[in-house]
Amino acid sequence: MAYGKEIVTYKNQIASTILNDNEIVSMITEIIPPEKPVEDLLYTYIFPFDYIPDAIQEVGCYICYEIEVPKVSTVNYFFKDVIITFRIICHQAAMKTSYGATRIDYLAHLIELLFNGNTEYGFNNLELVSSVPGHISQMHRCRTVRFATKDSNRLPDTCSEEDEFDG
Repeated sequence: MAYGKEIVTYKNQIASTILNDNEIVSMITEIIPPEKPVEDLLYTYIFPFDYIPDAIQEVGCYICYEIEVPKVSTVNYFFKDVIITFRIICHQAAMKTSYGATRIDYLAHLIELLFNGNTEYGFNNLELVSSVPGHISQMHRCRTVRFATKDSNRLPDTCSEEDEFDG
């Protein structure tokens, strides 16, 4: 894929992958009564952009993800680096789980299982490049997980620029 189309495509693929993983959905919905239907989690608890719930006091858990293209090859401009960043955010009152791990650490583990080595994004397998804990407010803890791959920086011969964002 080329230009910015992979950002839209990849974000849709990521949303579908996360929403179809029963264990991830369960880790989010078990702490938000009453249970929400899976399709209502997107843009409520799962965000395809960086979201920081600093004003939210209710107990919840969020997964945010973003796509970056930090570098384009200067040799032939054919390849570009793609970074997929997940930020798992959890209210500190919901950190404890029955798995012997914090909620953010266990969700990071599940995301790593789904995406590390995945071949659906770019030319190469996605590779885990970092998993870093942190906090974003007095009540919210987070873990940022990043994956890297390479992708094309050219439109396929069969596409025109007008078709770029068509389904």
